[in-house]
Order: sequence, then C-alpha cells, then structure tokens
Amino acid sequence: MGLSDIALNFVPIKEQDRSVTIYRKLVDDSSLPKADDDFRVNLPEKDGDDEWQLFDVSTSEKENYKSYSYNFFENSVLTVHLIYSDLLEFMSVAKAKIEYYIPIKAITLKEVRFVTKKFDDGATEIVVKPYYLKSNKQYGFLLEHKYSLNEGEPFNRQTQIHSLSLDKSGKPNIYFYSWHVEVDLRQLKTTLGMEALKCKTAEMCEKELWVYFLAYNLIRLLMAEAALRTDAVPRQLSFKHTLQIWVAWSGGRCFSSGEENVEILFALIAQKRVGQRPGRIEPRAVKRRPKPFVRLTVPRQVAREQIAKRGHGKKLGLNCHPSVRSYDIAFNALAWRETRSPANAPASGPDSPA
Repeated sequence: MGLSDIALNFVPIKEQDRSVTIYRKLVDDSSLPKADDDFRVNLPEKDGDDEWQLFDVSTSEKENYKSYSYNFFENSVLTVHLIYSDLLEFMSVAKAKIEYYIPIKAITLKEVRFVTKKFDDGATEIVVKPYYLKSNKQYGFLLEHKYSLNEGEPFNRQTQIHSLSLDKSGKPNIYFYSWHVEVDLRQLKTTLGMEALKCKTAEMCEKELWVYFLAYNLIRLLMAEAALRTDAVPRQLSFKHTLQIWVAWSGGRCFSSGEENVEILFALIAQKRVGQRPGRIEPRAVKRRPKPFVRLTVPRQVAREQIAKRGHGKKLGLNCHPSVRSYDIAFNALAWRETRSPANAPASGPDSPA
C-alpha cells in the first residue's frame, strides 16, 4: 500500500475480501448477559440463508460453540470488532517503540491512542480506530490527531496551539489547508498550462479538463511513491521538478521493468526538496509589460468582416488617454489605468473624442 491509497484520514487494510474461522453459539434468551470476551451479533444460520439469528461470537474455541467460516462482508459491525481485536493482539505481542494506551471507554469507542509528544499540560496523540468506509466498500483505520489535557489542567491558548487549532503565533489556523489548495490550483493552471483551454466546444473542453486532471494526479502519484521510498513527506517534493524529470525520463525512453531503474527515477524526484521560507513576502504583480492590443471580444469571423469594412484600428498605447478607442469592431472600450491627465492627452486625431 502506498500513500496514494490513503483517502483523507482513512487507511484501508490490504486484504479486504477474506474469510476467518470464528466460534459461535445461538442465543436462546437475549436478556441473558454474554461472556466478557464474546461479541453478540446477528449472522445467518447457514451459508446463503436469508433469515439471521442472534449469536454469541468468540475468536477462540469454547464449549458448546461451533466453528463457522465467516466472510468479512457478511456483517460490517462484526468485522470492525474483529479488526480491533487483531489490532489489540498485535500491540500486545509487538515491541512497539512508541507509547500507547487504550481509553477507558474503548469497549464502545474501539480505539487505540499513540502518544507522539508530551507537554507539561498534556500530550499530542494519534487515534487509530477500525472503520468501514461504506462508499468505497473498504475496511481500514481512521487516523485522527488529538491533544489530551492532563487531569485538572485548564483549557487555554497554548492548548489550542498544541491541538493545531491555532498556529505557533496564536493566530487562527484556518488558512493551513486553503494555502495548499491555492498552490495546487497554481500547479494545474500555470505549471501544466490549464490557464487557457484550446478546444472550442463544451464537450471537448470538458475532455481537456479531465486530461489535465489525469496528468496532475499522475504527477502527484509519482511524488507520493518517491516520498514513500525515500522516507519523505510528499509536500516536501517539488511538483515542477517531478514534471521535468518525468518528461525527460519518458522522452529518453528510459522505461524498464527492473526495480533498479525505477528506484533511480524516484531518487531523482526526491532529490529536490521545497525550501522552508517563513516570512516570505512577494508582490502580487507581474513584471512583464502587456501587449499594446485589446482583447478580441467578438467572433473572429465578425472581426474580419469589420476590418474589411473599416480597416484596422489603432494600437492602444500605454500612455494614451483611456477614452481612446482602439477597435471599433468590438464596440466596447477596454478599462485601462489612467497614466496621464486629460490635459496631456492628444488634442486631435482620428480616434480622439470630439
């Protein structure tokens, strides 16, 4: 599984459609309590049976319990419970280097909390919970970031900073993800060239958009795989650098099924890291001067007919008065910033106002 398989904070397990052996006993009286290590759930009495019965289910052999081959997609509630039991069993035998604990309400919550960093008033934690993503029909784990306060500690601004509600300066962290969205849109429009669509019809423009999205996702997939193989974060890699490497790589026909050749590609992609530039300020302006022509606001054929009748209009100079019209064929004036006062504008001319 790679980073590309992670949907938001959901990580799917590798084997989805699998069968395991469980042990169950039919419940005659549902008012009677179940055993502590059992799980009470509805299951079909036989394979393919439409009528379901209430059973006490155990993962280990017990007296009066019958073995049953259970498929993960028979009952999502039971499957989530089995995945949680496997997680607890794995954590009990694995020599984990990170501190973790199971909350008091873990019976209902079904979660394990891993402590990532401790502070005087609490600790940051990664919460892992088994989950069934119904839209994708996948089982996996939900990952959440939480900050747990120690008992008796007050909730203050420092707590909000540790929980990522505020940034390090104490300001609202509402632009954390919107900044990435703006940068991603810039990669689509500027780096990949989606600023102006080439197609003329709506259907072909839609196809062109989908091609750009496909190319964008493929580049991001290369970045994710390169980050996974080099122990980096995908956001640390350069999108432009990855695009250039792939164009050069594919143009040189460097395709090979050998693992060594693929490792070289991902190593080249991961060698360029995006620098950390805190406090960087740049003007929102372009240095290149615009062309001395207005926009074509009518169909080209109409423009040709008007040119044949009236001839070409004057170029709109950068220092001319804003009321000067360039193209009579467009029947509209382009809004330009006034660079000279009306007193300095040309006093006469074929296109000057009367």
